[in-house]
Amino acid sequence: MSWTAGFIRLACGLQLILLGQWSGALAGAGCGDAQALTIYTERGAWEAAVNGPLVNDDFEYSIFSTNPSITFESGVVSSTLSGDNSVGAGRHLGGVDINQPLTWSFPWPVFAFGFDVSSLWQGTNITGEFDGIGKQVINVGASFQLSTTGNYNSFIGIVGDSQFNAVIFEGYLSQDHFLVDNLAFTARPVPEPGTMILLSTGLVGLAGATRRRKG
Repeated sequence: MSWTAGFIRLACGLQLILLGQWSGALAGAGCGDAQALTIYTERGAWEAAVNGPLVNDDFEYSIFSTNPSITFESGVVSSTLSGDNSVGAGRHLGGVDINQPLTWSFPWPVFAFGFDVSSLWQGTNITGEFDGIGKQVINVGASFQLSTTGNYNSFIGIVGDSQFNAVIFEGYLSQDHFLVDNLAFTARPVPEPGTMILLSTGLVGLAGATRRRKG
């Protein structure tokens, strides 16, 4: 199968098909065209799909803390129980295992996020409510073309069918470390002018009704 914009589709909630460098069979065929998200492996294609303003975080600052949660300059809160969770040298370092996930909580609901991967172990899972209903799990080893060392080291971009508030990284071994940089996610939605006019008109009407009641 030829490369077609380098993305991965998640169908039927959990089943991933890579449209690109290899073909994949959909386990449980006949589940229909259900799709919770699209995963891109090229930043340009992902940005074109988002087609809107993005908040970018290059991690060109340092955060070394013993606290379980840190806040990136972009406003994302990265939380873990006791694993590695720091920022330095232009990258975010996280440490996870099967019982110790790491969560990114976005400052507002988003429908897309992406990041460059310096190293992400094949056993790592990325979980989120990308359809706004239930959790979808993306397994790195089953979903991406890995390096000879068993790591993934390219771009991951996700566009969900609905807005979501957080993503969770979960490990497979005892302490899987990952390094990522150049995080981007959809900016806070700005109300359209028509929406603002309707809102202001409603507020004026409410104020007038209140005055009449007082009179």
